Amino acid sequence: MLMLKFYKNPERIGGGITEINYDGHRLIIDMGAELEYEGDEPNPMIEGVTVGETDCEGVLITHYHGDHMALVKYVLPEVPVYMSKVSKEIGLAIQNRLKKSKRCVADVETIKTLERAKAFSYNDFGKDFQIGVFTVRPIRVDHSAFDALAYVITVDGKKIFFTGDFR
Repeated sequence: MLMLKFYKNPERIGGGITEINYDGHRLIIDMGAELEYEGDEPNPMIEGVTVGETDCEGVLITHYHGDHMALVKYVLPEVPVYMSKVSKEIGLAIQNRLKKSKRCVADVETIKTLERAKAFSYNDFGKDFQIGVFTVRPIRVDHSAFDALAYVITVDGKKIFFTGDFR
């Protein structure tokens, strides 16, 4: 059976974490912090994804804005994280700049997660690949974050088109 779970209110913009579950196989899309959140948002405590024993095929990130990937630092090291090459590079550039700053503190766990993330290049856009039982096709979309991605996820003959902020 195919199920969707929203860990945060899907009616509001930003701060989203969405799970696609097919017969116990799990795929997460985005690990976003709340837009209005001041400071460091706590771990969302998602069993098998951010706490406990790993039980997730992977995490897809649509783009580098904080309301889509600020909580990626909590993803367990055994869970693969996927995003565009530009999102990975921008995320690392921001964290490494913060690391050099005397006014701000970089998040070491975010840096570690971004460094191990698998990155889609332009050649990957529009092409299918497998994450466990899920067939995933990254599609570049127009958004204020350069290189933002939507995803077509196919499982058991059903398709889900996840757009991130593109509405």
